[in-house]
Amino acid sequence: MPLAAAKPAGDRRSRRTPLSATRPYRCFYAPIDRNGVPTNTDSGVLPFVDLKAVSGEAAQRKAHAKTGCPVASVERLEHAE
Repeated sequence: MPLAAAKPAGDRRSRRTPLSATRPYRCFYAPIDRNGVPTNTDSGVLPFVDLKAVSGEAAQRKAHAKTGCPVASVERLEHAE
């Protein structure tokens, strides 16, 4: 049985979202302890990560993958005029 031909790498890159379509987001997360239980911070302020994504949901998923912690909130950052 013949194997299917592999798609060229250029084909896969063309389906990616253009960088101009991504927007900056700030994701606040709850830190976890050694046992994987969310803990309170001493100051009461949640830590955050800034990243670019195509949507709020995508930003939440990226933040969780980056930190390994539950994400409490996601805010889209806008330039002030």
